[in-house]
Amino acid sequence: MADPPRIQIEISEDGLEAVAQVRFGPACGFEDVQAALSRAHVRVGVDAAACEALGRELARDAFSVEDFVLASGEPADPGRDGVVELDFEPGLLAGRTRDDDSMDFLDREFLKSVQVGEQIAVYVPPTEGTPGRTVDGKAIEVSAGKEALPTLGPGVELQAAGKIVAARTGAIQYRAGQLLDVVLHHDHSGDVDAHSGHLKMEGSVSVQRCIQPNFMVRATDDVEVGSAVDAGRVYAGRDIRVGGGVIGGDKGKLDAKGNITARHLQSARLYANGRIEIRQHAVNSELHAGEIAVAGRMLGGRACAETRVAVADAGSEMGVGTQLVAARPVERPCDRARQKLAGTREPKGRRRGGLRHSSPAVQPKGGKWGRESLRDERSRVEHRRSVRRREQELLVKAVVEISGSAHEGVEIQIGDQRRSIEVGLRAVRFVFDVERGEICMEKIRS
Repeated sequence: MADPPRIQIEISEDGLEAVAQVRFGPACGFEDVQAALSRAHVRVGVDAAACEALGRELARDAFSVEDFVLASGEPADPGRDGVVELDFEPGLLAGRTRDDDSMDFLDREFLKSVQVGEQIAVYVPPTEGTPGRTVDGKAIEVSAGKEALPTLGPGVELQAAGKIVAARTGAIQYRAGQLLDVVLHHDHSGDVDAHSGHLKMEGSVSVQRCIQPNFMVRATDDVEVGSAVDAGRVYAGRDIRVGGGVIGGDKGKLDAKGNITARHLQSARLYANGRIEIRQHAVNSELHAGEIAVAGRMLGGRACAETRVAVADAGSEMGVGTQLVAARPVERPCDRARQKLAGTREPKGRRRGGLRHSSPAVQPKGGKWGRESLRDERSRVEHRRSVRRREQELLVKAVVEISGSAHEGVEIQIGDQRRSIEVGLRAVRFVFDVERGEICMEKIRS
C-alpha cells in the first residue's frame, strides 16, 4: 500500500483559503507543491511566493508544517442598503440647551422647524455589491443592497449627491423608512404638556385637547385649541381659536396678529391686532384688540379696543370695578418689549464694566453711544406721537356698547376722557363728542 503524499491541501469551509499540511518524508520540491494544488483543484488566488518558499523547505526530509497558506480566494462584497443620514435629531429630546448653557426641560423640540432651502438629510443610495470566487474557482453570488429612501412629500426636494432640502418653510414630518416631508400644518392629538413640551411651528397648529400650565404653542399662522388653555401661552401669526375657556394664571397669555375667539375667560390676558370674540363671560381678564365683543358678562378687568367694545353685561351688583376702553391703539407685549429695550440699551463696553451714569446730566456726549442714545430717544418720541395721532383718529369711530345691564362701578374711557357709572343702566352706548370733548351716552334702540 502506497504512503499518502507528503503534502495535503485543505480548503476552508467558506472556500476562501487553501492551506498545506506537510509531514516528514522524502525530500521534494516546488513541482510537488504545484501537483498538490492541482489535485485539490486550487486555481484562484495562488500565492506564488508562498509556494516557492514551501518548495525550498521541502528539500529537507525533516521539515513539517501545519496550515501553511498557499492560496486565498476573492471575498464577495455584499451590496449595502441605502441610508438616510438625518441632519436633525428625530423624536423627543430631554430638553433644549439655552444660550447660557442651562437646560429648558419644557422645550423638547417635538416639532423641528426648517426654512425653505435648508438641508435636512442626505440619502446614500444602495450599492450593487461585488461577487467573489473561491480558491477552486466557484463564484460567490451577492445580492444588491435594498433601497431605504422613504416617500418624499411635496415639502422636500431630492437634489444632486443625495441632498434632501426643504422645498418650503415649515416643520419636518418624519417616519423612519416611510415618510419625510415638510408640512405647513401640525395636528396635535393630545395635550401640550410635559410629554410633548412646547410646540413651535412654522405654519399652523391644531391642538385637539388642552394646553397645560407653563407650556407654550407658537405658530407663524393659525393656532386652534380644541379644549382649553390652562395657564399656558399661545402666540399666533394669524388667528387663535379656543373651543373651551382660557384660564390665565400667573404667566398665561394669548397673543395674535389676527383675531382671537374663545368660549370664556378667567384671569386671562389676550392681545389681538384684529377682533377678540368671547362667546360667554370674561372674568377679571385683560383684553386688548382692534375690536372686542363679549356675548356674556364682562366682570372685572379691562377691555381696551381701538374702535368698539361690545358686551352684554358689565360689572355686577356688588360694584366690581370693570373698565371698558375705546380709542386705545393696540399695543401687543412684543411691541412694548421692543420700546423698552430701545430705552434701556447701553454700549457693550459699559455693560461689561465701568460706571453707569444714572442721571441725564452726566450722560457722555458724542461718540457711538451718544448717537445711539439720540436715535433711541427720537424713536421713543416718535412712537408717543404716533400713538397720540392714532388716538385722535380713533376718537370719531370709538364706541362702547352695553346691550344688557351696566352696573355701578363700571368705568367708561374713550381717549383721555373717563366716565363712571354711578347708578345702574340698561342698553346704553357711549361715544365721544369731538366738538364738546366729552363722552356722551345714548340709549340702544332694539
